[in-house]
Amino acid sequence: MFNLGLWEIFILAAVALVVVGPEKLPKLARDVARFLNEVKRTTGTFTNEMNRALDEEDFQKSKIKSQEHTEQDLNAPEDPLARLKEETEELEEEQLEETTEEKTDV
Repeated sequence: MFNLGLWEIFILAAVALVVVGPEKLPKLARDVARFLNEVKRTTGTFTNEMNRALDEEDFQKSKIKSQEHTEQDLNAPEDPLARLKEETEELEEEQLEETTEEKTDV
């Protein structure tokens, strides 16, 4: 968690022994361990909640996309050839308009 090496831990223990004293050092060690465990538990809970929220958000997005595709399928014409014919006619009309505009511009 703090990326402490063995020598750093020994130095911290020696400083704590000098500052706190040998009588209170075991209680201080227990308190520090409890605090670190609480921090670890809290960060784990927070991480789990964030992951759960993100998963739920992804699920909602997928659900909306699925509904949109379903609605598009339901609104699609029953005859795909008729739809293709309509699109072809629209393209032909657009080309005819473009050629007419070109002739009037010249």
